[in-house]
Amino acid sequence: VQTCALPIYPAVPALPQRVVQIERRAAAEPVPVRRAGRQRRIRDVSDGNVGGTVGEWHNLILAFQPVTREASRYAPRAAANRRDEFPVPAAAASLLVQPATAVAAEVRAGTVTSRELVEAALERIEARNPELNAVIQLDADRALAAADAVQPGDERPFAGVPTLIKENRGVAGLRLSYGAELMGDFRAQVDHNVTRRLKAAGMIVVGQTNLPEYGIVPVTEPQRFGPSRNPWDPDRTPGGSSGGASAAVAGGMVPVAHGNDGGGSIRIPAACCGLVGLKPSRGRVSVAPELGESFLVADGMLTRTVADTAALLD
Repeated sequence: VQTCALPIYPAVPALPQRVVQIERRAAAEPVPVRRAGRQRRIRDVSDGNVGGTVGEWHNLILAFQPVTREASRYAPRAAANRRDEFPVPAAAASLLVQPATAVAAEVRAGTVTSRELVEAALERIEARNPELNAVIQLDADRALAAADAVQPGDERPFAGVPTLIKENRGVAGLRLSYGAELMGDFRAQVDHNVTRRLKAAGMIVVGQTNLPEYGIVPVTEPQRFGPSRNPWDPDRTPGGSSGGASAAVAGGMVPVAHGNDGGGSIRIPAACCGLVGLKPSRGRVSVAPELGESFLVADGMLTRTVADTAALLD
């Protein structure tokens, strides 16, 4: 089964060297939305264990899930929608594919404004989302208002950086459907703890991302919103259940995006889209106010660098 489409790399060096290489490449060379040439195709993912019986179940689904798709009415793939160039000013748009820590540093220094970044993110979503179907609702007006409140010198670690929340965590006033028809148009009354903490760190929430119904399976193809697609190859899945988040980051819509993980739902999308994904230890990140704790799921972020992942966990 062809589950992912990642570029072929030479033999992987020792881990410390590899981390340095990743960080240097991320700082010097924005990752393109598409990359031509040979690609590694993972055909057998049934070996190994992501995490006990849940991991075995996820692997079984991946092994038999057909992921090569024809063009879908949910994600039109007309040539006009495939843009290799950013349709927004380069100064702000190019920062969307840089580490979030570097983006925040530019805002802090006053070389770019948070509003410019949010506008660039919204334009990038408008350009790429018809193909990738990563974002299922936007909060543009409130995002722009929050961005206007961010000033140079803001010491919050991610001040002014646009991000997206997976649509199984509440953003006050926005629909909270968990990807399921059953939830109707229920709207969150309060921010989830994760949303609140990201906002407190200075991030600007511009919208929410696609997921399979209740985040159950490791691909992102809900009946309600349709399939998300991999920016490296739209005929392939971006993984799941945080597939909308991984497609958004790899597609250059935002520098980082929220996800959560029980049996691989951050790690699988990260692998499929060439990103960094960490499942924090259970209990490390509060799942309030819905639950006091979770025996399985932990919230985290899809990022481009190990440094971003560490800083966001802090």
